Amino acid sequence: MDHDELWVEIPATFGHESFARLEHAFAEADLEFDSATRNVGVGPQGAETVYVFHLFRDHARTGARILRDVLELEDPAQALPFAGACPSCDAAVDDAWECPSCGLGFRPPYDPRDPFFVFLREQGAFPDARLDEVPSAALEEPTFIARALRYIWPERATPARRVFGIVTGVVMIPPLVLVGLVCLLFLPFALLARRRLRQEVGGGGP
Repeated sequence: MDHDELWVEIPATFGHESFARLEHAFAEADLEFDSATRNVGVGPQGAETVYVFHLFRDHARTGARILRDVLELEDPAQALPFAGACPSCDAAVDDAWECPSCGLGFRPPYDPRDPFFVFLREQGAFPDARLDEVPSAALEEPTFIARALRYIWPERATPARRVFGIVTGVVMIPPLVLVGLVCLLFLPFALLARRRLRQEVGGGGP
């Protein structure tokens, strides 16, 4: 039987500390595994050495659970919006991915579509996990406009914060509109000057 049919590579690389912990845990569980080193990156200290694991395919499910426990991983696909007091500013957060007061984010630190988490999910490390159930808000970062609007008029804020946001919007928006109008006004003159410069440099050509 082909080697690739017997072994499965864990789709992730590990630093020395994580590698040592996983190697010990795999050995303690009597799993058949293999490992290799790779050099990645180039920097002042030279290339960094990372480690990869290959698990015997029949032991992949047990290995996935060991990976979950040793690395203390949770499935980002099962993350839910935060509700409660913000750990940073104590503001009330009502099922949101971001604190409406200080902007602290509560999105999972990992992409649930990362091949490593897909592997763990497929091997049963996270019970009842399904990628298609990931809330879209967990995968999408808010746009600049959305952040600006939340800053001017946050969902939850003190009256003083709301007044400050309104005043900021009233004060800043007119100058921005004026700058845009000035740019549009001077655009034809800039294009005309550019054309004349090109004619002078090109000896009168178009």
